[in-house]
Amino acid sequence: MIGEFSKVLCEIQDPKIMETFNCQIKQTSKNLSGIYAKFKLLQDVTNVNGFYSLAIKHVNKFINYTAQEMNYCEALHMVHKQYLTQMVAVGLRRVSNFPLDCSFKKDSVYYVNGFTIDEKFIPAYMPKFTFKADGTFFFNNRQYATITIFGSVVRK
Repeated sequence: MIGEFSKVLCEIQDPKIMETFNCQIKQTSKNLSGIYAKFKLLQDVTNVNGFYSLAIKHVNKFINYTAQEMNYCEALHMVHKQYLTQMVAVGLRRVSNFPLDCSFKKDSVYYVNGFTIDEKFIPAYMPKFTFKADGTFFFNNRQYATITIFGSVVRK
């Protein structure tokens, strides 16, 4: 089983906090689709909270599989208990320059260069499915960015 990305949308909600947020999907060296993103902040962001949801497509609509408030700083530090969150954090550490702990510094360019879903995290018995993952990001109770990722898990 492999994970493939089909579309990624990145949006700035508060241009006083985030200056740029660009993202796209490209083929990686392993011939998988990977997420590439860059962002730059206009102020130091010392804590990042928000919401994370993962929806699975059933028939013609997405149904929530999981949705939760998220402390993204804890997730980066790997203290988050949910398996999916830890899987994403491990993958991001391999391909980004994110700090292990918050804060994100003003005027630094942060990047993700080819985030893929590591096939070792996908059980062989997993059925094929299409998903949508949404993340919202807040600093000091102000939403400053969102990301939406569409993809699927398919047999090799």
